[in-house]
Amino acid sequence: MTVLREGLDLAVPHAEELFIGGNWQPPATAVRFAVVDPSNENVLAELPDVAPADIDKAVAAARAAFDEGPWPRLPMAERIARDRCESFVASALTEGASVACGGKRPAGLDRGWYFEPTLLTDVKNSMAVAREEVFGPVFTVLTYDDIDDAVQIANDSQYGLTAAMFTHDADLARSVGERLRVGSFTVNSTGGVLGQPFGGYKRSGLGREMGLEGFHEWTQTKVMKINATGNYLA
Repeated sequence: MTVLREGLDLAVPHAEELFIGGNWQPPATAVRFAVVDPSNENVLAELPDVAPADIDKAVAAARAAFDEGPWPRLPMAERIARDRCESFVASALTEGASVACGGKRPAGLDRGWYFEPTLLTDVKNSMAVAREEVFGPVFTVLTYDDIDDAVQIANDSQYGLTAAMFTHDADLARSVGERLRVGSFTVNSTGGVLGQPFGGYKRSGLGREMGLEGFHEWTQTKVMKINATGNYLA
């Protein structure tokens, strides 16, 4: 565990307690551990150790916060986010898309910046809602004629972060994955694996994080050439 001195200073006034459920509370046991300055081995503070009973109390507090707190009812963070969703949906409808569900502000929620989860059909890849990032609960469905058409649609984008394909044909999936210009491609899943390189193509970014490739982003390559032949033109 790493304890920053700045964080330790904030915790010292409550060094006898644990922060659980939004409040400082006494620990279940009197067991403590020392926080030591590695530069001189001085003890900076002694803090209460966490017992199973403390963990149970913290889990119960977290469960109560999610079950009884405002989380399921929280709107999008800002009005601009809702306005952006409304603008994309209105533009898509003007261009010929259809709303399968959602598409408006929820009834009875006049306060806050809410917008219904929305599914748009009859979407063309030329529409703004298909080509730009909405950053809201607006999803689109595009149709394709064959695999070549699907690959062309997917690659016809300024972004290329991730893609996913659901199929029982492993050879087909491998072929499609090789043709898509994206940073990661998953089959029968939409999740990545922690530790694998993560990054995108095109406007989805340069370089990679995580994995060996992530370490390479923080290295500098130096080339040294020593000419021992006596031929200074070599």
